[in-house]
Amino acid sequence: MNVEIVSFEQLHTALKDLAEMLSLAGACEDGIFRSKLVLSELVGNALKHGAERKARVECLVDGDEAKIRVLSEPAFLPPEKSECSEVFSENGRGLYLVDECAESRFVTKDGWICVTVKIR
Repeated sequence: MNVEIVSFEQLHTALKDLAEMLSLAGACEDGIFRSKLVLSELVGNALKHGAERKARVECLVDGDEAKIRVLSEPAFLPPEKSECSEVFSENGRGLYLVDECAESRFVTKDGWICVTVKIR
């Protein structure tokens, strides 16, 4: 899956496409849920907070893992460690949720946020 997303409607479509791709690859329901949550949080942040309000997305299955890559313009460089914000806070939990769902998360030199999610 390789797509540019510029609206929440396109994000919704991309989430359905991701679920279908993972299902066809034999992913378990939890793996599909975690992958969709990761994609939703990262792209949602790019659409809400990015200067150009768009995100480039690449997703593929590699064995028992989904590899999800997201790039926004300008590239968002999240902190290496995330923390959960206060319970009543309106925001600040997205990256924490991504990290809880992911096996790994890192940022490439050219700004891609790369997340690996176990799907089986």
